[in-house]
Amino acid sequence: MNLGRKNSILAPIVVVWMVLEIFSGAIEAALLTSESYIVLSADETRFLYMRGVGPPRKPWKEWTIGSQDKIINEETLLGSGVYEVKDLQRIHRVDRYVRDEDLEVSPDLRYFCMVNRFGMESREAVTFYKMGVRQRTYECSDLLRLLSHRVFFRFSPSGYREWIMSLDSGASTVRIYTSTRFVCGVPINYHEMYELDFASGEILNTSYRLFGITLSSVLALYGIVWSIVVVAIVSGGVLCYHLGRWVTRRLMEKI
Repeated sequence: MNLGRKNSILAPIVVVWMVLEIFSGAIEAALLTSESYIVLSADETRFLYMRGVGPPRKPWKEWTIGSQDKIINEETLLGSGVYEVKDLQRIHRVDRYVRDEDLEVSPDLRYFCMVNRFGMESREAVTFYKMGVRQRTYECSDLLRLLSHRVFFRFSPSGYREWIMSLDSGASTVRIYTSTRFVCGVPINYHEMYELDFASGEILNTSYRLFGITLSSVLALYGIVWSIVVVAIVSGGVLCYHLGRWVTRRLMEKI
């Protein structure tokens, strides 16, 4: 096939692909828009209200919470913060919005742990609060111990490197699982797990996990090296195979 003709065919395909990438990012960003939500304390005496970013949407949202079916109308709330259920008085403010999947709260709503998905693009990845007051902040450099460069993390269409895999909590602790690393687009199934104190944000326990097995940092590094070697060998073999086919095809065309 003529090279110019091939390029003329590929050019529209590349343009369409780029447009789809842009729109997929816009669609994902739209799906991640900030919605208002409420979290009820374990004893049902308080609730956390997170107001969505942007102008209020009408009609106002309503929630029915607790065993007494208390009705909460968003219009009656002053803004994000922790409120008493009985009289809707705000106990303390919350000056930052995070989506519910990026937030863990203690059962009594005294302590918060907030995650910043854009942590690799900022100086704040995880922040702990006590009664609305910042207690401790971690950067990605504090939590990503091995293969911490951004090239080892998958890129989200929403514009951030996916450095965190999941977040959950118990009564007094928070667990953070970092994302698995990627080498040449292939996951090597390595990540860290941290257990932190809810009240202070102090790291209580750190573990390194490779293929679901908890290892020391030395063994984890050893396993990572071997995973990279295997990926390199497989990738090299595939490349040599396709290069060999390409050379053979060219030789056959000249005969």
